[in-house]
Amino acid sequence: MIAIIINALAVCAGGTVGIVLRNHISKRHINSIFSIMGVLTIVMGLQGVIPSDHMIFIMIALFLGSILGNFIDISGKIDSISERFSSEDGETNLISGAITIFLIQCTGALAILGPMKAGLVGEYDLIYFKAILDGASAIIFASIYGKSIYPAALLLLIYQGGIFLVSNIIEPVLTPLVIEQIGQIGSVLLVALGIEMLELKKMKVVNYLPAILIPILYTLIRGFFI
Repeated sequence: MIAIIINALAVCAGGTVGIVLRNHISKRHINSIFSIMGVLTIVMGLQGVIPSDHMIFIMIALFLGSILGNFIDISGKIDSISERFSSEDGETNLISGAITIFLIQCTGALAILGPMKAGLVGEYDLIYFKAILDGASAIIFASIYGKSIYPAALLLLIYQGGIFLVSNIIEPVLTPLVIEQIGQIGSVLLVALGIEMLELKKMKVVNYLPAILIPILYTLIRGFFI
């Protein structure tokens, strides 16, 4: 668990550097960085989903996930919470910025495999590797989203810590195929997030998050009949 805490602290440390640098970067440069991050997010998403052999399953999962997410109205609830934390100076509020950072840093397979291997066999190499990546990327994210980096680090800690703590229970469900499918669904969400970051279309990406659970639910249901 200490490695996962180090991962979150690396995000905070990189974020602090980014916030300091942010004070010396013009608004024009921040907007430029934000735009290229949107493009890179789309590229990351495409790289993760184009090799997929499960595109029909991913489409069904996203369809079902969107129905569930819109029924719950995840985006509306988050927007309601976000309004309470919106800054007076017009900056991106803490919650929406944190969720964007969290989605980019935690939708990949590495965020699942790292804490799983740590919990099951005590191997921490993947977590430490991810901590380096997240700490470096946090510098950029903090220069764009400011203090949102800190709640993002908390979300990362809760997500990866949760996987670590229940790794023995969820191991039979999180097969290599399920992890691959979750990663590919996450990659599609990254493309949608990049489109939203570039202000091409309001995607309400969080409403699609339940789709990530579909491979797990499918595996559980299938297990009852096989």
